[in-house]
Amino acid sequence: METKFRPIPITILDIMAILLPGFAWLILIVTAFEITRTLHGTEVPSPILAWERIVLAMKKANTWFAPLTLVMISLLIGYLLKPGAIFITEGMDRHWHKIRFWIKRISAKEADEAKLKKDADESFDKLKFPFNGIYKQDKLYINVREMLTAKVGCSPEEFYSNQIFAVAKRYLRLAAPTLWEESERREAEVRMTAVMFLAFLCSTLLGLFTLSFQLANYLPNREKRMTLGWLMLSLLLSWLTKESLYRLRKREVGYTYLNALIAHHCRDEARQDETDI
Repeated sequence: METKFRPIPITILDIMAILLPGFAWLILIVTAFEITRTLHGTEVPSPILAWERIVLAMKKANTWFAPLTLVMISLLIGYLLKPGAIFITEGMDRHWHKIRFWIKRISAKEADEAKLKKDADESFDKLKFPFNGIYKQDKLYINVREMLTAKVGCSPEEFYSNQIFAVAKRYLRLAAPTLWEESERREAEVRMTAVMFLAFLCSTLLGLFTLSFQLANYLPNREKRMTLGWLMLSLLLSWLTKESLYRLRKREVGYTYLNALIAHHCRDEARQDETDI
């Protein structure tokens, strides 16, 4: 087995995972600027209008440096947003969980509050990364826990933060860098999806603001159907990316546990072969 540390190779997929979300956010930033700039004007702001503004600016610049600047700005935005996207989405999940608990408690006046809170915590444990409520009774989780306990000398469940998942990733980095790279790419895919989810959510809010301004006659009413379509599409994409984010994160955890076991058994077999020789 391979045991040397090495940097993660950067591929075109890694660059696109930062560039595409960054460009989407750039469009939204320009759209937000257009909303404030065109109040009481004759144009209805939208991501399409923002794209047209960007294209027009590129044509006016009339130099190869302009598209390069656009790419660099998109990469910068994507790089800055990527680390905090997971933190923001997890915070949103926590607040949404609290809201659901309060709604259930208010609607069920005669219900046992302690039982409601216990049920809510159990359901949230199944939704919260690293999904201990789902994996804790799974044979894969139990085997990884026993393996890591034997390696570390104590149960990783006593450690801070994500416990077994975090320890499994660190073990992978030492025992099998190739499998660790696979886990890192899955994490990068998750972060990209989180950034896109926030982008679609922001697009939904911008569409809602635009429609509200149109109904209040701050913007022209002639293209309300287009604005409504933009709003509905943003809502749909927000829901799809949120569901994808949950499934991708759950799959990331499962594959990390599986890779940790594979790395462990391959190391043991390699040592056994060396002993036989």
